[in-house]
Amino acid sequence: MNILQILPKLDVGGVETGTIDLSKELVKRGYKVIVVSGGGELVKKLIDMGVRHVELPVYKKSPFAIISSIKKLESIIRGEHINIVHSRSRVPNIIAFFAARHTGAKFITTAHGYYSN
Repeated sequence: MNILQILPKLDVGGVETGTIDLSKELVKRGYKVIVVSGGGELVKKLIDMGVRHVELPVYKKSPFAIISSIKKLESIIRGEHINIVHSRSRVPNIIAFFAARHTGAKFITTAHGYYSN
Protein backbone atom coordinates (compact mmCIF):
# COMPACT_ATOMS: atom_id res chain seq x y z
CA MET A 1 0.00 0.00 0.00
CA ASN A 2 1.19 3.51 -0.82
CA ILE A 3 0.40 6.28 1.64
CA LEU A 4 0.87 10.02 1.25
CA GLN A 5 0.80 12.40 4.22
CA ILE A 6 0.43 16.14 3.69
CA LEU A 7 1.03 18.94 6.18
CA PRO A 8 2.00 22.62 5.93
CA LYS A 9 5.62 22.48 7.14
CA LEU A 10 8.00 20.02 8.77
CA ASP A 11 9.26 22.11 11.64
CA VAL A 12 9.09 21.01 15.29
CA GLY A 13 5.57 20.53 16.66
CA GLY A 14 2.88 17.99 17.45
CA VAL A 15 1.56 17.53 13.93
CA GLU A 16 5.09 17.15 12.62
CA THR A 17 6.08 14.66 15.33
CA GLY A 18 2.96 12.63 14.57
CA THR A 19 3.89 12.58 10.89
CA ILE A 20 7.41 11.38 11.68
CA ASP A 21 6.18 8.70 14.11
CA LEU A 22 3.51 7.37 11.76
CA SER A 23 5.91 7.37 8.80
CA LYS A 24 8.48 5.41 10.81
CA GLU A 25 5.94 2.73 11.75
CA LEU A 26 4.50 2.49 8.23
CA VAL A 27 7.96 2.06 6.71
CA LYS A 28 8.77 -0.56 9.34
CA ARG A 29 5.65 -2.47 8.24
CA GLY A 30 6.72 -2.34 4.60
CA TYR A 31 4.50 0.44 3.24
CA LYS A 32 5.66 3.06 0.77
CA VAL A 33 5.35 6.49 2.39
CA ILE A 34 5.57 9.92 0.80
CA VAL A 35 5.25 13.18 2.73
CA VAL A 36 4.31 16.44 1.05
CA SER A 37 5.01 19.70 2.89
CA GLY A 38 6.47 23.15 2.52
CA GLY A 39 9.78 21.85 3.88
CA GLY A 40 11.40 22.39 7.24
CA GLU A 41 14.03 21.15 9.63
CA LEU A 42 12.55 17.63 9.98
CA VAL A 43 12.76 16.75 6.28
CA LYS A 44 16.20 15.16 6.76
CA LYS A 45 14.81 12.88 9.47
CA LEU A 46 12.17 11.58 7.05
CA ILE A 47 14.67 11.04 4.27
CA ASP A 48 17.01 9.18 6.65
CA MET A 49 14.09 6.81 7.43
CA GLY A 50 13.58 6.07 3.74
CA VAL A 51 10.56 8.32 3.28
CA ARG A 52 10.32 10.39 0.11
CA HIS A 53 9.60 14.06 0.71
CA VAL A 54 8.10 16.37 -1.89
CA GLU A 55 8.23 20.09 -1.22
CA LEU A 56 5.15 22.04 -2.28
CA PRO A 57 3.81 25.34 -0.89
CA VAL A 58 0.80 23.62 0.70
CA TYR A 59 0.81 26.19 3.53
CA LYS A 60 -0.14 29.07 1.20
CA LYS A 61 -3.77 30.16 1.49
CA SER A 62 -4.27 32.03 -1.79
CA PRO A 63 -6.78 30.45 -4.17
CA PHE A 64 -4.15 30.37 -6.94
CA ALA A 65 -1.64 28.53 -4.74
CA ILE A 66 -4.30 26.06 -3.62
CA ILE A 67 -5.42 25.28 -7.18
CA SER A 68 -1.81 24.88 -8.31
CA SER A 69 -1.06 22.57 -5.37
CA ILE A 70 -4.15 20.45 -6.11
CA LYS A 71 -2.93 19.83 -9.66
CA LYS A 72 0.61 19.02 -8.51
CA LEU A 73 -0.66 16.70 -5.77
CA GLU A 74 -2.89 14.89 -8.29
CA SER A 75 0.20 14.26 -10.41
CA ILE A 76 2.09 12.85 -7.41
CA ILE A 77 -0.85 10.63 -6.42
CA ARG A 78 -1.12 9.20 -9.92
CA GLY A 79 2.63 8.87 -10.47
CA GLU A 80 3.26 7.15 -7.15
CA HIS A 81 0.07 5.03 -7.24
CA ILE A 82 -1.07 6.42 -3.89
CA ASN A 83 -3.89 4.50 -2.20
CA ILE A 84 -4.44 6.73 0.86
CA VAL A 85 -3.97 10.48 1.27
CA HIS A 86 -3.73 11.53 4.93
CA SER A 87 -4.04 15.25 5.56
CA ARG A 88 -3.07 16.92 8.84
CA SER A 89 -4.09 20.60 8.60
CA ARG A 90 -6.71 23.01 7.21
CA VAL A 91 -5.21 24.22 3.92
CA PRO A 92 -3.68 20.83 3.13
CA ASN A 93 -7.14 19.34 3.83
CA ILE A 94 -8.62 21.34 0.97
CA ILE A 95 -5.76 20.45 -1.37
CA ALA A 96 -5.74 16.77 -0.41
CA PHE A 97 -9.52 16.37 -0.51
CA PHE A 98 -9.83 17.55 -4.10
CA ALA A 99 -6.68 15.81 -5.32
CA ALA A 100 -7.81 12.51 -3.79
CA ARG A 101 -11.31 12.93 -5.19
CA HIS A 102 -9.96 13.58 -8.70
CA THR A 103 -7.66 10.55 -8.60
CA GLY A 104 -9.76 7.97 -6.73
CA ALA A 105 -7.39 7.76 -3.74
CA LYS A 106 -8.94 7.41 -0.30
CA PHE A 107 -8.85 10.59 1.79
CA ILE A 108 -8.52 10.77 5.57
CA THR A 109 -7.72 13.64 7.89
CA THR A 110 -6.62 14.03 11.47
CA ALA A 111 -7.85 16.92 13.66
CA HIS A 112 -5.06 18.03 15.99
CA GLY A 113 -6.77 20.79 17.94
CA TYR A 114 -9.01 23.84 17.87
CA TYR A 115 -8.21 27.41 16.89
CA SER A 116 -10.13 29.07 19.73
CA ASN A 117 -9.29 29.82 23.35
